[in-house]
Amino acid sequence: MDNLTSASVIKLIENYPESSRHEGRLISFFSFKGGVGKSVFASNLALELAQTFPKQKIALVDFNLYNPDIATMLKIDIQKGKVIKNYFCEKNKPLSHVTHSYPNIDNIDLFLSDYDLLWLEVVTEEMVTQFISELKVHYDYIVIDTHPALDFITTFIAMKLSDRLVCVTTPDIPSLRNTDQERMKYLRALGINAEICMILTRYNVTPHINISMVKQETGVENVICIHEKPALIMDSINKGEPLVLGKTKDASVKKIRGELQKLISFIADIDINAIKQRLND
Repeated sequence: MDNLTSASVIKLIENYPESSRHEGRLISFFSFKGGVGKSVFASNLALELAQTFPKQKIALVDFNLYNPDIATMLKIDIQKGKVIKNYFCEKNKPLSHVTHSYPNIDNIDLFLSDYDLLWLEVVTEEMVTQFISELKVHYDYIVIDTHPALDFITTFIAMKLSDRLVCVTTPDIPSLRNTDQERMKYLRALGINAEICMILTRYNVTPHINISMVKQETGVENVICIHEKPALIMDSINKGEPLVLGKTKDASVKKIRGELQKLISFIADIDINAIKQRLND
């Protein structure tokens, strides 16, 4: 645990009523196009949650079924018969039989996917709903990395059942047009009603897009900006070493973790900065 979330802060967080929820909170990461950093920040957010709430159980679910990259990004060797499709295709398969653990972090489980999509032909809305319902019984926070298309039943149901949504995009006009207010209204028309936070990745690469423009274009008020070094992100992915685990001393990583702490405040309805301030008073 680093000084971003001290033991004293954790103790105060655990005493908040929200920390004793009887049903897990579901957070779905989505985007309207690929390559924006959705899987990277879904993985890092899940691990940051696990470190922020060490007594709570976290699930990270790879529903990005065309490009299931979480196992690669976290350097996890997938065990035969222990991917999400086995839960759906093998009758009465318990959740515990399709999970992978993460080294040295005991309170997070990984639900991984491979590139076999044939099982989706037998999956129904009821089956996906049952899977998510079971996750909510067994975990305090469930982070789902969805496929960037609503025509996947797994994406649609996950977003519809979410308590919070995280939309990931980049600071370029085509990407912002893909996440404009009309798209957001379309989500509401489909019954996807959870509050949305926007993650704007690569925010430091152009001076032509600012937060005000993003809020105006998307209609989303909660916007988190990630000032990143592309080479650092790529190195993290290729080595399978998530940024939040602190294996690099680069100052930009501390800033990214600070932004993820803001996202956790949004997800958990806990003002972590206010808690820290109380400790200093």
